[in-house]
Amino acid sequence: MTKRLLVFALMLAGTAAAFAQTSELSVEKIMKDPKWMGNFPSAVYWGNDSQNIYFDYNPEVNESDSLYRININHPEKILKVSASEEKELVPRRGDFNADRSRKVYAENGNLFLYVSANRKKEELLDLPGRIENPQFLADETKVAFQIEDNAFIYNLKAGTVLQLTHIDKQGASRKNSEKKLSAKDQFLEDENLELLEVVQERKEKKKVLKLTAMRSKTSQITLSTSKEKTLAILRFHQMPNLSLLT
Repeated sequence: MTKRLLVFALMLAGTAAAFAQTSELSVEKIMKDPKWMGNFPSAVYWGNDSQNIYFDYNPEVNESDSLYRININHPEKILKVSASEEKELVPRRGDFNADRSRKVYAENGNLFLYVSANRKKEELLDLPGRIENPQFLADETKVAFQIEDNAFIYNLKAGTVLQLTHIDKQGASRKNSEKKLSAKDQFLEDENLELLEVVQERKEKKKVLKLTAMRSKTSQITLSTSKEKTLAILRFHQMPNLSLLT
């Protein structure tokens, strides 16, 4: 298959070179447009059906290359792939099973299965995380894939998902950053704690002094009231030693 792909690639290059040689050549044209020789095909690859060869090409010298294909049964025809056809193409990345009858791949973060016999693709999983690097396991009934830093296995028959690892790098990073304070941060934290203790002590002292003052004032009021009552009683009984209490 690799040899055949190489042969077709050489044929494409020869076609492009022939096109360039038949073009009108002049010094003025060369200086005006360096692309006078045309554009060679690039990014050549086999289609999943092994019937078409796809490649990027720009024979019309547009702003960018477009996707083209050649069917191996009609190698003389170079066909431009339409936007709708390109949208339905199965990505080059992914993993085939042993006989290349099925292929698993990730697209837009979801897991897909492509069946070569009917050229159909089926979405298998749409999970909250982004699915990456799907691969068939040895028995081809299960598919391993990744979501962030964790490994999963999808059972094609049962339709179940098994999570193999539970790695939370973000959570671990947050915990480490909370635990590992710098020397400066630790010093500031200790200073703040000491300052809070001093402020609290001062508040307690003010509270005690205020309470003591209130009790003293209450005692003075009580003594004054008792003294006035005693004087009133003495006056009422017209005691001669009233002046002793004043």
